Amino acid sequence: MANAQKTKAPVASTEDFLPRAAPKLMLLGVSIVMIAFALKGVPIAAAIALIALGGVVVVKRVPSLVLALVLYTPLGVLAVAAQMQISLRTASLPWRLALTADAALAILLMLVMLRHAGERLVRDA
Repeated sequence: MANAQKTKAPVASTEDFLPRAAPKLMLLGVSIVMIAFALKGVPIAAAIALIALGGVVVVKRVPSLVLALVLYTPLGVLAVAAQMQISLRTASLPWRLALTADAALAILLMLVMLRHAGERLVRDA
C-alpha cells in the first residue's frame, strides 16, 4: 500500500466567516436587546458588541469602515462600562458574575471587531 496522505478540509478563517455571519450576528444582538426590554435586567453588553461587530464587518468601503468604527467603538465601550457599574452595585454574587461574564464577552467581541477592521484597513489602504 502506498502512503496515502489524508487531506483535511480547509479551516474557515475569520476572513471567510465574519462577512457571511455579520447579518446574523446583528440580528442576534438586536433580538437579545429586544428580549432584555421585555424581561428587564437581561445583560446586553455582549448583544451590543454583536451589533457593533456585525455593523463594522458589513461595511464595504474604507471611509465607511472608519465611520463605523468611530460610531460603534464608543457604543461598545459605554455598554461595557455601564454594565460593570451595575455589576459593582449588585448584591447577588451569581448575578454579579453573570453581568461580569457578559461584559467580558463584549470586550472579546469588540477586540475581534477592532482586529478585523485593522486587518481590512491595512489590506485595503
